[in-house]
Amino acid sequence: ANEKKFALGSLDADFVIQGFWVIFIFGIVENLKNFSVDQNYIQRFLSAPSEAEARRSLWLGGLLYIPVSALFFLIGTALFVYYLHVPTAGLPEKADQVFPYFIVHELPTGLVGLVIAGVLAAGMSTLDSSLNSSATVWTIDFYKRLLNADADDAKQVRIIRIATAVVGIIATLASLIMINAKTALDVWWKISAIFGGGMLGLFLIAIMLAKLQSIHALIATIIGVVFVAWATVSKVWFSGAAWEFPMHAMMIGVCGTLVIVGIGFVLNLYSQKIQRL
Repeated sequence: ANEKKFALGSLDADFVIQGFWVIFIFGIVENLKNFSVDQNYIQRFLSAPSEAEARRSLWLGGLLYIPVSALFFLIGTALFVYYLHVPTAGLPEKADQVFPYFIVHELPTGLVGLVIAGVLAAGMSTLDSSLNSSATVWTIDFYKRLLNADADDAKQVRIIRIATAVVGIIATLASLIMINAKTALDVWWKISAIFGGGMLGLFLIAIMLAKLQSIHALIATIIGVVFVAWATVSKVWFSGAAWEFPMHAMMIGVCGTLVIVGIGFVLNLYSQKIQRL
């Protein structure tokens, strides 16, 4: 507690720093995106034997999210306390390397193997879900719908395998580019905030504005994507410029979602007004 490891961060309504309200708002939007449009989640729901089972899975995942996340963060806090009271020469400076260091140097030999096997299994589980969902989206939503509607099962399997390999290579290159990042979690939060805004915004206007025309939904999404692109570029390459996005990078996706929803509502009202004339 003295080291402020249990603090909630700044409670000021300042969206420039990574304080409580930035994390809180980002968390709401991020989890709305995860449980509504993220294919890692959606394809699991679709594989449920019934709608009731899918609904139960959704509730279980939502209710367990906070305690499971708290447990993971507690591991980091416990490691901080341990090495605060047990100074160790050669301790890695990067936070992401402390847990592997602890596993190798502090745990008994047999337990080290079990923990490493568990970590690798969890990593493979996460990676295969991402690769499979990405390859499926490309094959079903793009290739089959736009390029080859008559593709047979064998052809689709080949395309899925190729897509899986391509996505895997891109992910590997991206991980190498970010190897010097301060923490993987911070990087992931920022990337997710940037790329997730458009998807959630489109989903929300589809749910809330049932009569919205497809062209208007497309216009709203394009404007939102352009906004996210501007905010991202201004943060990365034009930091300090007068036209830099004025909030923390984690708010880019939040604002992008609001832009799409706002434009969608305006276009929907305009369309209804035209129809009344």
